[in-house]
Amino acid sequence: MFEFIAIMRYLQDASYLNLEYVAQQILNKGDNIVTVGLDDTTKAAGHHLYDVKADHITIAGPLGQRKSLTTGYVDNVSHTGEDGAKAYEFKLNCLAILANSTVDELKSEIDFWMSDRAGDCEVLMRNLGIDPSKILKCCAHIILGVDYAIDKVTYLKSQQGKESLHLRALLFTPWA
Repeated sequence: MFEFIAIMRYLQDASYLNLEYVAQQILNKGDNIVTVGLDDTTKAAGHHLYDVKADHITIAGPLGQRKSLTTGYVDNVSHTGEDGAKAYEFKLNCLAILANSTVDELKSEIDFWMSDRAGDCEVLMRNLGIDPSKILKCCAHIILGVDYAIDKVTYLKSQQGKESLHLRALLFTPWA
């Protein structure tokens, strides 16, 4: 039993350290761009199942370097944007306390907020008090397709060194 309690304390401490690290990375971003993406981790919409959301925090630097972080899962039992906002506000409060900061300071360092096109996310963002000019609708398929094409062109350029291959790579890249 003692080992179980010790493991639980270790996991709780590790979770708090992770949250503090995430908050410090956001607050000390410098010239980097911080984007917080929120989405369902379960496709429960319309099925009256337990809804769990997760965040994905991307910190992108001016030279293309990128960090991906998360604060974990957020419960949203009712599937409403109001309850989702309350749950995520609690998460932001935890980050702020651990970083000796405020929720408003954290929010001011976040450049963009991204969600899917679901109505509950729109309400969630509005209830969090996010400036509408900072809210992005999900266009992940397009972004992933372009990112894939750029990677393919970069690879061909480094391997072949022929300009004609660049256009071919762009024209015949699968966008699935």
